[in-house]
Amino acid sequence: MKLLSYLALACFTCPVLALAQEKGGKDEGPVGIFDSRDEYSQFLGSAKRTAYGEDGTPELRAMIPLLNDIALNRPVGSTSQQFSGAASLMGLIGNPRVRADLEIVDEQFEEFQRKAAESQQAAAEQLRGFDFSDRKGLVRLIEKIQDQTRQELESVLLPHQMDRLKQIRAQTLFRNRSFVEVLTSEPMRSELDISNRQADSLREEEQKIEADLQKEIAALRDKARQRLIKTLDRSQQEKIDDLIGDTFEFQPPTRAKAAGGKRAGSSKGGYFKGKSGKGGK
Repeated sequence: MKLLSYLALACFTCPVLALAQEKGGKDEGPVGIFDSRDEYSQFLGSAKRTAYGEDGTPELRAMIPLLNDIALNRPVGSTSQQFSGAASLMGLIGNPRVRADLEIVDEQFEEFQRKAAESQQAAAEQLRGFDFSDRKGLVRLIEKIQDQTRQELESVLLPHQMDRLKQIRAQTLFRNRSFVEVLTSEPMRSELDISNRQADSLREEEQKIEADLQKEIAALRDKARQRLIKTLDRSQQEKIDDLIGDTFEFQPPTRAKAAGGKRAGSSKGGYFKGKSGKGGK
């Protein structure tokens, strides 16, 4: 029961886990490579806790869709296409628009699919019966699968295609994470040879920039509101003053920091800086 509660909560942060509930909450026999839905749920739940836990990394989190494809014995990239998020390299190949950008010919894609199927079968054998309570062992297993899939891609794609695929992969990361988080995580960190000192400096600078941005955004919002208020009649403007009054400075909510140190907070400030159309107090 405790496990099911965790999975229900996790569905909000990782939609992949919702697949465990596609055919109802009861155990209905084999699911993918597992003998029961409960085994599948335990596997995917353990994988997600590992990827998002203390030993987790962005790279491991990106592997969740691939692991789900392996678990459900579906073509590689199926989960990545079904849900938005930063896809793995193999997941990206499943996207027709990515293949068109890389100019991958049919023969290449067919060879990739064949190798991917063989890789899935081998990975499935490794996953079946694995002790999911062994977090570190699961990390090593996921990394091993990740290395195998990367080697398969490199054996199928031409060097310039592989380089372009990595570029697209990097762009998907920037769409889902902060700039500094991507730079200070693998593989970008190794590619740029960013030291621990540089990583700490980048995170500190990002916090300062984020604070400045929030102030600028608050000022722009206030300016936009004042422009809107000026379109109203004078009596309506005065009534807004009476309805809202002087600005009350709310305390920003206390929230957990997102990955990479970026706080998922809100901008500081009241509704208006001062009386409508009259500037500050």
